[in-house]
Amino acid sequence: MLVHDIIPTSSIYGPGERWVLWVQGCTLGCKGCWNVNTWSKKKGSVRSIDSLIEDIEANRDSIEGITLLGGEPLQQPEGILSLIKRAKSMNLTVMIYTGYDEEEYTPLMQECHNLSDLVIGGRYIESLRDPALRWRGSTNQKIISPTGKYNPDEFEEWEEIEVIIDHETGQVTITGYPDADFESLIE
Repeated sequence: MLVHDIIPTSSIYGPGERWVLWVQGCTLGCKGCWNVNTWSKKKGSVRSIDSLIEDIEANRDSIEGITLLGGEPLQQPEGILSLIKRAKSMNLTVMIYTGYDEEEYTPLMQECHNLSDLVIGGRYIESLRDPALRWRGSTNQKIISPTGKYNPDEFEEWEEIEVIIDHETGQVTITGYPDADFESLIE
């Protein structure tokens, strides 16, 4: 699997604490995309599903589930499906972000969708951007619970930003969708 980045625990990419994987590679090219650095398939690192599962297991006691985003996870459907199945066998919930609408799915993409507990689906549309939406960038994107594990109507809308400071290196990582005012505070 081609991987862009991993955060071992995060509280803003789905319900509860989650292990978060950004895949590398996306050909959708949504205008205004927040993660353009994940588009190229010439970047990132190749990781086996087993090595990703080892990372998840190392954090198993502190997470409710995994979240898959990118890039475009459904452009690596074989690896994503394997990761979903393995996570589910560990009794973890699965949340996946995809720019695809369900009618665009291949059968393998549909299987990934069907096994996920939450799917954030639809292209990001810059003119419909709303930073106050929870887990979505634009108002056309939908929150779906294919397994019925969650009721999407029960999630309150709010903007979430997470600041992670590596205590060893001092490196600051900001996740979520901060606005320019927030970014200027930390520069």
